[in-house]
Amino acid sequence: RFFFNGDPHNIRTNVLFFIVWAGILIQFFELSIASLHLPNNYHQNAFRQDCLLSEKGGKIALNIPSPFNLTDENTRDCGQARPRSCTKAFPCTPCDKPSEFDLRWKQCKICSTENSGGCNFKNGKGPYCYQSATSRTVIPCTKCCTEPHLISS
Repeated sequence: RFFFNGDPHNIRTNVLFFIVWAGILIQFFELSIASLHLPNNYHQNAFRQDCLLSEKGGKIALNIPSPFNLTDENTRDCGQARPRSCTKAFPCTPCDKPSEFDLRWKQCKICSTENSGGCNFKNGKGPYCYQSATSRTVIPCTKCCTEPHLISS
């Protein structure tokens, strides 16, 4: 009964039926295409638990595995679902003392008599760091702690 049989009323009904169904199919197609697109910053806030719990590159480990206890020091080099180690593909930010105006800097563990900051570098395995916070040159990590310092206000 959905096909034209010569009745003008039936023709209008069938045309309207096909237009509505074509609109619904186009909407489902557009919705499926839109659902495949991820925003540019989607992985920026994606953290792996093994990375948050690690002390990679001198970062301060998260003691309690809870998304509500995240700090800048816990998430250091863990954004974008990075792994738990500083590799050539995913190097860490160096632990050098920052300038007072570098707001992107996240502190590592503090150097002390118990923590000399040795990174235990192994060639080919790591840890690897960027040469500086603003550089993209990858080098072996040499110091995995931050010297204590006062930030003046």
